[in-house]
Amino acid sequence: MDNEIYKDFLPKVSSYVRSHVKNIQDAEDLISEIFVKISSKFATFDSNKASVSTWIYTITRNTVCDYYRSSSSRRSRVDDIDKVHIAQAKNTFVEDRLEVLHQCLKKLPQKEHDVIILRFYYGYEPAEIASIMKISYSNVCVIQHRALDKMKQYGLD
Repeated sequence: MDNEIYKDFLPKVSSYVRSHVKNIQDAEDLISEIFVKISSKFATFDSNKASVSTWIYTITRNTVCDYYRSSSSRRSRVDDIDKVHIAQAKNTFVEDRLEVLHQCLKKLPQKEHDVIILRFYYGYEPAEIASIMKISYSNVCVIQHRALDKMKQYGLD
């Protein structure tokens, strides 16, 4: 594992773990365990499947979930983690991706931009978008596909 990765992600991993695990010693143990996992699995990391931050976030989240699953007294907390992980992620791993997303969206033509916003921000289905934008369902699907391809080319994975 690259020392830079440790330096870059230690604050984010620590923040995430400490926000979910109140016992300081358990939190410190989990942080160490996470970086051991990152180090031991780094050779299997595939940048075509996810960014490093997404991969590390997944390892971190799964390790915290495993921590709560391992104790029956903590079992009810696992569901709470699922409910709050999006809010926590905005402050940790996703924050750096939001700027990339914003820049990618700015580069898209207006129709593609609108389809992506309606689909993924507002959660509309393609048929609903077609009705809103007064275009065919198949056209929405084509526009969405092209927009996502462009966003990948712009650096959003």
